[in-house]
Amino acid sequence: MEARLAALKLVLDELGERSDISTVSERLRLQKAVYLTQALGLNLGYHYSWYLRGPYSPSLTQDYYQLADLIAAGDQPGAVLNSGARQALQNVRGLLTKPATVDLPSHHWYELLASLHYLMTVSKKTEADADATLLVSKPHLVGWSAQGREHLRRFGLV
Repeated sequence: MEARLAALKLVLDELGERSDISTVSERLRLQKAVYLTQALGLNLGYHYSWYLRGPYSPSLTQDYYQLADLIAAGDQPGAVLNSGARQALQNVRGLLTKPATVDLPSHHWYELLASLHYLMTVSKKTEADADATLLVSKPHLVGWSAQGREHLRRFGLV
């Protein structure tokens, strides 16, 4: 297994994220989990741009399809994560954990966090402009934007 695919598999496993890509929701969840992992400083080499469902990486899409094929064929990474990466991923797990007061499916929670982060840090939008973008492109999330921003602040991301 190529190093980048092995790293992706090991990171997903350490986060407790399934590498299932059978549904749009599962692919969305993986895109946003990797985006947020990189936002917290563990660079896996994926570059993102804004797309319909928020930050999106075409190269990650290629990699998770390739990874799914390798896993289906019985291939597994032969490496393990070092202690520094494991420690960094503990912080990512905390970020991905939904507060009990948030009544959203996990993939929508990840989409909210990744979208707010991208809009406010990459696109340099104000909170009001980020909310306006969410209202137009993601009306199902806009009611949760204040909680999402507060969660991102706790992790130093906005």
